[in-house]
Order: sequence, then C-alpha cells, then structure tokens
Amino acid sequence: MAVNLLVEAASSGLLPPPAFPLTSVPNAKVEEGYDQERTARKPPPPRIDAKKKPFPDKFVTELLSRAFWIQDNLAPSVIQYFDALNAFEAEGALNSDQWKPIRRQAIDSIDWRDAKGDLIAELPFPIRQRRDQYKYEYSVRWPPQHHSTLRLVLRVIQILNLCTVAFCTAARRHELQGMVHQAIVHEEDGTVVEGVTFKNTGRARGRKRDWPLHQRAAKAIALQEQLAKLVRPEGKSHLWVTLKEHDDPVGSPLADPTSASVNVVDHLNLVELAEGRAHLHRWRHTTARMIGLAVENAPEVLMDLLGNNLEGVLDYLLSDPDLAKEVIRIAEEYTYALAEQAIKDVDEGAAGGPAAASIKQGVEDLKMRRGIRRLGTDETAEAVQQLIASGTAFQVVRRGVICTKQPGEFGPCTKTLGRADKGSCRSTCTHRLELAAEKHQCERQIEAVLELITNATSAGQTMVVEHLKGQFIYEMERWSDVRSRIFGRHRLALELWDESSV
Repeated sequence: MAVNLLVEAASSGLLPPPAFPLTSVPNAKVEEGYDQERTARKPPPPRIDAKKKPFPDKFVTELLSRAFWIQDNLAPSVIQYFDALNAFEAEGALNSDQWKPIRRQAIDSIDWRDAKGDLIAELPFPIRQRRDQYKYEYSVRWPPQHHSTLRLVLRVIQILNLCTVAFCTAARRHELQGMVHQAIVHEEDGTVVEGVTFKNTGRARGRKRDWPLHQRAAKAIALQEQLAKLVRPEGKSHLWVTLKEHDDPVGSPLADPTSASVNVVDHLNLVELAEGRAHLHRWRHTTARMIGLAVENAPEVLMDLLGNNLEGVLDYLLSDPDLAKEVIRIAEEYTYALAEQAIKDVDEGAAGGPAAASIKQGVEDLKMRRGIRRLGTDETAEAVQQLIASGTAFQVVRRGVICTKQPGEFGPCTKTLGRADKGSCRSTCTHRLELAAEKHQCERQIEAVLELITNATSAGQTMVVEHLKGQFIYEMERWSDVRSRIFGRHRLALELWDESSV
C-alpha cells in the first residue's frame, strides 16, 4: 500500500520520480520518447519567390538571340502577310472555305527574305509549327504551310518584343502594360520611352516617368506599333494586344502577359532553359542581377532605373542567392585581367603611378632570367603570378587605377597597417599603379577643371575655386608627360602648380 502511494505521488508530480538502475540489454531497441533529446534538424533553405528568380544566362542568350533574328529578318514579312489579309477582310465577311485559298495565295506572294536580301529557306532555330490538321511540331521549315503557324509566329513576335523591352528597361509589368503608341521620345542625350508608374507614388493615376531606351528596344517597340495596328480598334492606343481570343476579344489590351510569355517560351522550345515559369517580372530581376555584376556604382544606377530606394534595390540584387559568389569570382577575374594589362603597360613604359617603377624592376628581372626582350602572353601571366607570390597585391581602386598594397604594409590611405581604404586613395601613394588607358581621360579631366576654375574665378566663387584647385593638383600629379603637355598649353596651369608648391 505504501509503495502504491509513493508511485501515485511521483506520477502526479508531488514527488520526484524514483531512480531506476539502467540495465543494458543486448540487441535491444529503445523507442524514442518525448522527453528524450532529439537530433537537431537543419532548417529548410529559404524559399525563393518564383517570379523573383533571375533567368539563367543561357536562357537570356538563347531567347534574345532568337528575338533579334526574328525582329530583323522575319517580323516585317509576317506583319506584311497579316496586313494583306486585313485588306481582304475589309471587303466583307468570308467563311473558312473562302479564306483558305486567299491565305495560301498570301503566303506564296510574300517574298520571304532576310535583312541581307537572301531567301529564307529554313529558320536558324526550331519553332512550333502546324504539321497537319491536328498536330504541331518543332520545325525549321520555312515558309510555313499553314496560316495557323503564322498566327502562332505573330504571338511569338509580340512577346519577344515585350521581353526585349522588359530586359532593356527593367520596367514592372504594369509599367510595360501601360505603354502606348508613339511613346518613344528622341532627346539630345539619347532615346527614352515614356510611361506611367503606380509603385510608391501614392497617386490614383500614377506618375509619369521615362526609361532610357537601347536601340534594340526602340526597334522592338517600332515593330510592335505596326503589329498592334493589325488588330487594335480605331481610337485606341495600347501597345500590347490580345492576339488569341479567350475571355478577351482580339485587339483588346493584353491582360496576362505572363501566360503569353510562358506559351511563347514553349513555342521556342526553351522551357527547360528557363528553369521555372517564365514570369514577366523575372526580367526585372535578371537586368538587376546583370547590372549588379557588370556596372560600377550599380546601386545608384539601379535606383534610377528601377525607381526604387536602396532597400528595394538590395532586395532585387539579393533575390539571386549566388550573386555574392559571382561578384567575388568576376571581381577576381577582372582584377587579374587588369593586372595583366598593367604588366604590359609597365613593360612598354606606358604605365603611371609611383608603383610602376618597382614593378618595372620585377619585370626586368623576369625578362633577364628568361632571356627575352618583351613579354609574351605566357610571360605576362607568369609575371603576375611571381609578383603576387613576392608580396604584390592587385586591387582595383577604380577604373584604370590599381592598388598594390598588402594588408601588412603601411599606406597613407590607412595611416597604419591594414587593408587598403580605396576611398582615401592618393595619387602620390607608392602603392598606386595606373593603366595607360587612363592617360587620355586624365588630360581631358584637367582641361575641363581648368575651364571651370576660369569661370568660377570670373564669377567670384572663391570656395568653388579652392575646391577645383584640389582636383587640379590631384590630376596633375598622376602623369609627368601629361603635366608637361598641360603646362605647354595653359599658363594658368603653371601658375596653379607653382602656387601649390610654395
């Protein structure tokens, strides 16, 4: 009885449970209990929104190369074909039996030639085409045998135009859909396309804005204006049109460009390369990724292009989880290529910067050991490797300027040991190396600064003049031969230089 009371008290929590000796039983399996410590499981990787996933490079290359070829060689003839059919339709309604010979005659009457004037005997890539009454297949055959194939190709042309504009502008879906006829504006400093954005505007009617337009995008829009006229009702100006009647009539605004894009990717047999649904918004992330990898000051460029704040831009850049790895890889390859170019400039005596002399000595030692007068491709790569092994670093400061300082070396940018501070780079630093390609740009910069100093002096802007003098001295210290030429052309330059030396 007493034992039972103790057991009940322990089970109810009034007393601690009794200790039982552990006895090992051979080949016994112990079932996991709720109170036993379980193996920690790794958290699942964060899910990436499918429409925020940039398109793979291979897909971008394949789709845009097809787009450019079709826009240059095929689209004008296809639009001409449908324009000819519209002329027959204007004469009155026809039944299907009446249309068949007209369409056959129209196909045969088109002179299917590429931009060079050569007959198009076949396409350079397969596209879905109608084989018989019931089946379609991927084929390079051209001209097509059926009107249905040309209707499909017309839809392909529109979406390729849309993808080209989306890639070149990184516009949002609603911004693309809102583009209208004659939206291109040619300005002195380039071509833009006007539109309306609603994102972050706080306005019911949105806000007008424009996007810089590459010539390929301008051509795509020009073609699209011709295409839209084929089916768009009179008095309307929308640029993207419905070409396949479902819920919306043909000629109405294109309500679902993403579904149309998915279908066209399938028609071009590029579904696998897309690595997921070809959502139109993915072009925006694709462009942001490429700018992030290839353009200096990418955040500032993207803030202007995307119309986002810095936080929004970073969200686009980081939508690709492997972007950081790619940036590091490309930066290393770019730096190595610049280092090779710097070695060539040093060998030719064209490089600038205080570090050129010490690197020149290393290059001369290598040539002496190899018994050569000039560095070839292999010797240049070897020189880079030897300089790195001997303690020379190559870090890009900005375009055409390389820092050769190691973290264990002293530099005026840090005023102590440590990693170089690129923002505080000085033209007099012994670790600074400058490529010959920057020499011409430096000379132009000095000329511009001297003109600004003259204008500011005439206007009595003393503080501006002092600021410009600092820029002038900075540029003049970079190249001795540039300095000599500037002295020969500008008396003001000599006066400012002498003044700074006092």
